[in-house]
Amino acid sequence: MLATYALLLLAPGEVPEWKLLLERVEALAVSEPPVLGVDTRIRAAHAIASKQPGEARRLLEDAASLTYSFTDANTRAVLLNDVYHEMAQVNRAAAEELAANMVWSAYRAMALRTHFEETLARKPESAALEFAQLISALPSKATVEEVRQLLYCAQMARARLPDLTKEALAKARGAVKDRGFPGETAEREELLAAIAAVEAGSPVPDERNQKKKDEEPETPDVKGMDEDEVVALARKQPPLAAMAMLLSLLEDDKPVATQARRSAIAWEALELSPKLPPNDDRLVVQSMLTRRLFTYGDLEHAAAGARMLAETYQRRYDCESAACTTIKLNDNPGEPIMDFAEYLLDNGIRPADLGLHHISLDARVLVLDLEKAATGKRKRFGLF
Repeated sequence: MLATYALLLLAPGEVPEWKLLLERVEALAVSEPPVLGVDTRIRAAHAIASKQPGEARRLLEDAASLTYSFTDANTRAVLLNDVYHEMAQVNRAAAEELAANMVWSAYRAMALRTHFEETLARKPESAALEFAQLISALPSKATVEEVRQLLYCAQMARARLPDLTKEALAKARGAVKDRGFPGETAEREELLAAIAAVEAGSPVPDERNQKKKDEEPETPDVKGMDEDEVVALARKQPPLAAMAMLLSLLEDDKPVATQARRSAIAWEALELSPKLPPNDDRLVVQSMLTRRLFTYGDLEHAAAGARMLAETYQRRYDCESAACTTIKLNDNPGEPIMDFAEYLLDNGIRPADLGLHHISLDARVLVLDLEKAATGKRKRFGLF
């Protein structure tokens, strides 16, 4: 009602600001690498959903349509998962339809698991049919992720649908024991143990958190060391641990002697960042350090950091050209770019201030402007 009233206050022929911004966002999305262009549409839908649900649904339907054209199953799963969650806020019936299609087009999507859990809770009479469909849809040459998806659903259904759960576990076991199963020996053993766990009524072990923990480097204890000692010890560590130690010196409660010294430490950490794989850790570190150098007044090194960021964006998503249609990891590809855009605007910095010109960053800055124009407010970012 308020949105309608606001439109009535516009002069005849005057286009509201949010609509002009949305046109600019969509124009950039068309020119972005495909996976990032889909992500931009999803984020634009989120920005206007509370005030313009019809436009938000249109954007999400466009995003879904484009995603179905991607041949990589993981890419479809990651993007359709996000489309589903946004669509559920805009139009529940459309979200239900999307979930039904995902069974066949994006089996490993987390949204399938979420949707099945909601069905068990809200529509138990439909749960058997949906679970049977999930069992039937398990690909004939299932991957590790696809078998694990079925196991999570079996775990949820075990108490209410015991017969179908037995069928699901039998199918999962058959897929894992198939000679053509693509998993390594350790992955086969892990999945067989998970099947046994569900049969026994135990939760499916989640190896992802442990794997992440195992990959995190140990950082030496620097308690009681002075600034120079920490820097000297950091120089002897692997890149990620060294950067963590240097970053600890830049915290607001650390008595680093001068602004110039802070800038030197930040630059030393930033120079280490290209030694990291082009993943989210590298993006987060480069984003934070570039911003810090800018606020320290070290514009030369801040600009160098911006160039490093642009390179990492390209390598992170294999998007050196417009042929970027694959997501190799399980994270939404635009998330770290959006994080950086939010952080810049929260600190009154525009990408051009850093000499950073990146179409996907520009698109997300516009999405944040769109959110403010459509709703009168914008979410603030608090990671750094």
